[in-house]
Amino acid sequence: MTSLEVARPTIQRLVSVLSKALGVEVAVIDEQCHLVASTGTYVERKGRDVHAPFVREVLVRGEVIASEPGRMNLCVGCRFQERCPATVEISSCIRGEHTSPLGVLSLTSFTDEGRRRLNRHRDVFQDLLNELSGLIAAIAEQTRAETAIAGAERASSLRRVPRRPDAVTVVTLDDIKGESPAIRSVKESVGRVARGTSTILLMGETGTGKEMFARAIHHLSDRRAFPFVAVNCAGFPETLLESELFGYEEGAFTGARKGGKPGRFELADGGTLFLDEIGDMPLHLQSKILRVLQNLLVERIGGTTPVPVDVRVIAATNVDLAEMVENRTFRQDLYYRLNVVPIEIPPLRERKGDVDILASHFLERFRRKAFRRVTGFSTEAMRLIREYPWPGNVRELENAVEYAVNMEPGEVIQAGSLPPRVRAEARSSPAPSLHQAVRRFEQELLENTLNATGWDLNGKKQAAAELGIGLRTLYRRLKALNLDRPRAGRRTGVG
Repeated sequence: MTSLEVARPTIQRLVSVLSKALGVEVAVIDEQCHLVASTGTYVERKGRDVHAPFVREVLVRGEVIASEPGRMNLCVGCRFQERCPATVEISSCIRGEHTSPLGVLSLTSFTDEGRRRLNRHRDVFQDLLNELSGLIAAIAEQTRAETAIAGAERASSLRRVPRRPDAVTVVTLDDIKGESPAIRSVKESVGRVARGTSTILLMGETGTGKEMFARAIHHLSDRRAFPFVAVNCAGFPETLLESELFGYEEGAFTGARKGGKPGRFELADGGTLFLDEIGDMPLHLQSKILRVLQNLLVERIGGTTPVPVDVRVIAATNVDLAEMVENRTFRQDLYYRLNVVPIEIPPLRERKGDVDILASHFLERFRRKAFRRVTGFSTEAMRLIREYPWPGNVRELENAVEYAVNMEPGEVIQAGSLPPRVRAEARSSPAPSLHQAVRRFEQELLENTLNATGWDLNGKKQAAAELGIGLRTLYRRLKALNLDRPRAGRRTGVG
């Protein structure tokens, strides 16, 4: 839930008052391009699907005036292009004092009279919009802070008190479906290490189920009665991640709430802290994480008294941390502290025998959720499912089955009800799909470039520069295309 969505009731009341006072339609859209609040006419004319490029432009530029809606470059691709019901739209970015952009506030007219009024007093309306955007940001930040404090106080009252975990969040090894040798090996490793206290590093591509394994480890451990707290290190702006992890004291910075706030380490005391996408953690926070792991003491922002914590850390990454260490974008000492018990989770393409099991499992779940009488897959549909490479792994398969359950009109899922990408990629036609052609071209481009520059670190740096991408992006693409290690006959250095 975004910051604006947390404060939706208050923002909706404000939007209604503004519309009546100004005589125009008002809308508030969050940074994910979701309509948070609006006047009725706005929804009736434009609907709830907001044109994302326009919103992103406002977030970048700060303000945008659409004087000719439907006929501007920003309107390309919008369903209302060249027939927009709006006559003019003035938008301003909603930005908090200590946060990245939260969303967009727009004043819109659907009449010629409103267009003339907004254009005649454009500067006045723009200044007013900027002030109101600041007010909405303040409302959102205060509401979010109060919600967080209430949650923290509740967690503090329960802290260190064993309690039965929420059944929805409990994951056991039986919940992780699959019988392939690759997945059985991972389950066996998890079963051996779960009861210990050592730090675990889960490695695997996006969508392989790293958080499910982390929750299963927690459930098998002696810490199961205490909290499992998950943090996505890539999900917070750098300025907020530190306070989320370590908390802050009252008055630590402008906007800090009375009484301060405990961080995730404190909330996980006695239990397990799951640090997902650890490779995206900024370097200056890596040193603080290292100190906590070494001393089991947390110091809040603005605090002077260390707080002892008893936390088992499970970290996860979809990038090669060893390569990052070599490139000096990840601390070597933290890498060794995290990499005590490394467990690699295989991608779905390496556990093909599990595709049928997973597809049937997801079908049963989603047919119940959607109240559909879908009993299975047709022979052709299952053939396409088996042949598709599943670059998004288990998560992509799960989404594909949910899509098919909702699209299938009969009782057996036919090939035509599968997502278009699955039908296009896995069909038996000798002509390659667009996705296959692009993937093949990218493989050849990267391989040829690295054959010329070399496959060592210096060669990869040079290749990234020649291709106009970052080194981290190069590593990710190499891994996704199974080119992370040179095959026989490739050059491994320059010269």
